[in-house]
Amino acid sequence: MPGVWDDQCPDLVDFDGTFLYRTTFELPAEMAGRDVVLVLGAIDDEDWTSVNGVAVGSVTAQTNPDNYWMAERRYRVPAAALKAGANVLAVKVNDLRQAGGIKGTRPTIPAGAAAGRWMRGLYLDTPEEWDDPYRFFRW
Repeated sequence: MPGVWDDQCPDLVDFDGTFLYRTTFELPAEMAGRDVVLVLGAIDDEDWTSVNGVAVGSVTAQTNPDNYWMAERRYRVPAAALKAGANVLAVKVNDLRQAGGIKGTRPTIPAGAAAGRWMRGLYLDTPEEWDDPYRFFRW
């Protein structure tokens, strides 16, 4: 990720249905005990997102009928759902038509303006050639 499963898995080009993405991440001790914002970007089409089994948000055709397939996902994660150390992020994605998947960004939890970085374990430590942050902003 990011990407659509139609591009990532040739066997799934015509698949419309549900996928479950699951990953673990490390929460630094200094971030435990406070609410954070989870940023997923756009998901095609619908999602139901949880952290450590606690539902933190969803966007569906019913909740956002005008832009559910491209709306940026930014969910507040309550401090009670997080713990220092290993945590589990689960995103259920339902594709209704055409391509489906997490199209926005890698899941991130901004560590705050003062920290100036994202949490460890949710991004590439070393940029790769294909990961060009300016690809959508060139004139």
